Amino acid sequence: MATTRQGRAPDGYESLSEDELVFILRYGLGNFAHGRGISERTLRRRLVRSGPRLVDRLETTRRTLATELLATDISIHDLARRLGFASAQTFGRYFKREFGETATNMRKNRWPSRSARETDIA
Repeated sequence: MATTRQGRAPDGYESLSEDELVFILRYGLGNFAHGRGISERTLRRRLVRSGPRLVDRLETTRRTLATELLATDISIHDLARRLGFASAQTFGRYFKREFGETATNMRKNRWPSRSARETDIA
């Protein structure tokens, strides 16, 4: 990990809060960088210097939020949007790749009462 002259990691990217990680997932690095008053390119350089930890934390956060939100009554479309996916289809491909089953099937298998209500609404 690269360090500054004071021996710290640049901008403390390893200590981003969960809210900041969710913001990055939902709105992207460009908006996060803008909020910090730096260019996206500068942010990307700093992230590269800070090592793969942020990417790992973002992926862990995305996986955790996906399963937490799936346990709620939120629609798959809204869940995908909250996690920063361009569409429910994109989220569906991600979910199946990461979890080995579709989000709908996981919801039916783990939380049958929630999926039954969703079916009644449709």
